[in-house]
Amino acid sequence: MLFYIYLLEQVISTNLIWTGNEFMIRCKDIAAMVGVSRQAVTAVLNNSHPNYVSKEKRAKILQIAAEHNYRPDHAAVALKTGKSNLIGVVMPP
Repeated sequence: MLFYIYLLEQVISTNLIWTGNEFMIRCKDIAAMVGVSRQAVTAVLNNSHPNYVSKEKRAKILQIAAEHNYRPDHAAVALKTGKSNLIGVVMPP
């Protein structure tokens, strides 16, 4: 019972998303832990702007992402880009 209370406190205090068997960390959470902007975290994780963040901050962002098993949220990516990479099939009755 105490474990579930602890989990509930973690969810309330950090706004992490519970996926059923683990917490899902977001770019916003990593940015808060490192002390950089969300855009800086996105640049590091996408490897889009190599000189945008210092080497120390880049290493810290990648370390935290690896420790917390960061995975992009495909629904959020689809909303942002307008592409879901899904194919719809319509079959006649």
